[in-house]
Amino acid sequence: MTYSANSKVSRNLKALLYSLITNSSQQNGEYSTIMGFGTTDAVNGLFLCRGDINTTLCQHCVTTSSTQITKHCPNQTEAVIWYDECLLRYTNKYFKYYSIQPRVNYQHGNKVFDVDFNQSLFVLLDALATNAANSMMAKKFATGQVEVNKSVTVYGLAQCSSTDMANSQCEICLRNAIGTLPAAQQGAAAMLASCVVRYELFPFYNTTGIETGTETPSSGGKKIQPVLVVIMVVLPIVLNNLFYSGYMSPEYAMHGQFSEKSDAFSFGVIVLEIVSAKRNARPIESQDYDDLLSMAWTQWRNQTPLEIMDSNLRDSFSESEVIKCIQIGLLCVNENPEDRPTMSTVVSYLGSLLVELPIPQETGFSMKQNITTGESSSGQSTNNSTAFSINDMTDSISFPR
Repeated sequence: MTYSANSKVSRNLKALLYSLITNSSQQNGEYSTIMGFGTTDAVNGLFLCRGDINTTLCQHCVTTSSTQITKHCPNQTEAVIWYDECLLRYTNKYFKYYSIQPRVNYQHGNKVFDVDFNQSLFVLLDALATNAANSMMAKKFATGQVEVNKSVTVYGLAQCSSTDMANSQCEICLRNAIGTLPAAQQGAAAMLASCVVRYELFPFYNTTGIETGTETPSSGGKKIQPVLVVIMVVLPIVLNNLFYSGYMSPEYAMHGQFSEKSDAFSFGVIVLEIVSAKRNARPIESQDYDDLLSMAWTQWRNQTPLEIMDSNLRDSFSESEVIKCIQIGLLCVNENPEDRPTMSTVVSYLGSLLVELPIPQETGFSMKQNITTGESSSGQSTNNSTAFSINDMTDSISFPR
C-alpha cells in the first residue's frame, strides 16, 4: 500500500522517524513508538541497534536509516531497512514476531560440508537463541563462539527487539531466523523485522564489552553500508522458502507453533545428516529432488537403511549402532508432533544398552512430494509399508553407550 504526499499517514511517518532519531541516543540501543495512536492513519515503528555497538554509532545508523528508508521506499506504508549496525522499520499495521517475511538472508565464503562444522554451528546457534531470549539484561542480545577444531572457530550473534517481544516470542523469532539461514556456508546471516542471527569464522562483534565508547563504525567511520532494503509486501509464502534450510519442522514453518517436539524434529534431521554426510536442504530451482528424509524413509521401508550411510564410514562402523541412529532420526522427523519422541526420551534411547525402539511410520514431510504437488500431507501418511526395525535383524542386539 502507498500513501499520498500530504496525507495524515505521511505526516505521522515524518513525526515517527524524527522521534526515532531523537531517541537513538538511548543507552539500550532500541526504541519503539507510534504516531497517530487510535486513528486509522497511525504509524508505528522502531529501531534496533546491534547490542555491542556504542551510542554514537547507533545514532548515526538510525539517522542514516531514517533518510534512506524513505528514499528507497517512497510512499510505502510498510518498510524495513537493515544495516550491519542496526535495523529500522515502520508500518501502519503490525509485524508478526513469528513471521519469516520480510527478511534478508546473505552468505559468503565457500560451502562447508564438514559434519563437525555444521553440528557445532547448530549447537552454537541453538544456545544463542536461548541465551538471547532469556537474557536478564536490558537487551535481548547474545554472542558466543565454538571451536570446531584447532584451526576453526565459529563466532555467532543473536538479538531480538526487547521493546515489543516477550522472551518466548523472541526465541520463536530467532529460531525461525535460524531456520532460514543458507545451508553449509562459512558465514551467513538472517535478518527479520524483529530479530537478527549471524555467524562468521572471525570475531565480527565487540568482544571487550558493550558501550565502551571506543568502537568505530564498521565502514571506517565515514558511512554505513546498507546490507539491503526491503519493502514489506503481503504475499503468499512459498513453500520452497519455508523448507529451504531443511531443519524447520512443518508445524513451525507453517504456523509458527514451537514446542519441544520442534527441537526433536531438528535433532532428527541432524542425526540423519551425520549418518549420511548429506544436507537436507532442497535446491530451490530443482523440481526433481529426493530430500534426505524421503531417501532415509525409502531405504528403511526397503529394509536397506545402511544405503544412506556415508561411504567413508563403511570400513569402521557398528551396524547395529548406525541402524539405531537412523531409526531414532526417523522417529524424530515424524510429521505429526505428537508421534515424535521428546528429547528426554531420545536421550534414554541413546543411553540404553538394550532397547526396543518404536517402529517409524512413514513421514508425510517430503519436500519433493509436498512442494511439487501442493498436496497436504496432513492425515495422508501411508502405513502399507513393511514394518522393519533393528529387532527384525537379530533376536537380541546389545547397543553399547
